This record gives sequence, C-alpha cells and structure tokens, in this order.
Amino acid sequence: MTHRLISRSTLTLILICGITAGCASSGSTGLARGFSGADGEILTITVRNQQLDEARVYLWVDGQRERLGSVRSNASEVFHHPIDAIQAVQMEFDVILGPRCITRGVSLGPGDDVEATIPSQLVAFAGNCR
Repeated sequence: MTHRLISRSTLTLILICGITAGCASSGSTGLARGFSGADGEILTITVRNQQLDEARVYLWVDGQRERLGSVRSNASEVFHHPIDAIQAVQMEFDVILGPRCITRGVSLGPGDDVEATIPSQLVAFAGNCR
C-alpha cells in the first residue's frame, strides 16, 4: 500500500514538473481500441501541452509502447487506457519539429488518474529528452 502511494506521488511529481500523456488524435475522449472492461480497469491520463507545437503522446506499459494520441499546442486532452493490474508505466511524448522525451518508470493500476504537463521549457524535465 505504501509503495503504491509513493509511486503515485512520484509519478504525479514527475508529470507535473515535467511531462506527459493521450487516446485519440481527434481531440475527443474515448476508450482505447478493443477495450470492453469495467470502468475500474481504466487508467485516466490528462495531458497539458505547453509547447508551441503539437505533441504525439505514447504510453509504455510493461515494455510495450502504445500511441495514445496527440495534444495540440497550448491545449489539454484526456486519454483512457485499459489496465488490469498494477504495472510499470512510462510516458513518452514527441514534439513535432522538436525532441522526443520519456519519463522515468512508475507503478500505476486500475482506477488511477494522472495529470501530466509537457512544459514550454524542457530544461527542467525530470526524464530523458533527445
């Protein structure tokens, strides 16, 4: 229980101070393709993009990369991703005409809500950019 709380706090801090996450590039909110589970088996990710360019957002779950969608410049999007157990998660974003950045890994599970900010200045980003 304590490990899960620490992991949530760590991810929230990393994401708020640095970056992160998406599900449909159309700008609408929706469930990931092929998901038919209960509402409690969903990871909800809100991404705020403070960059001047659009960013493509990806989610790494236990080493597998899945595209969530895109977030326009100076906009926010909410993405939903099915997750059936606590798993290692990383967020990645690729700014159009800019760097690709990835967060450090944390543990997340069903029902978790995460807010992430892609900052306008990436020098303070807590993950890796290239």
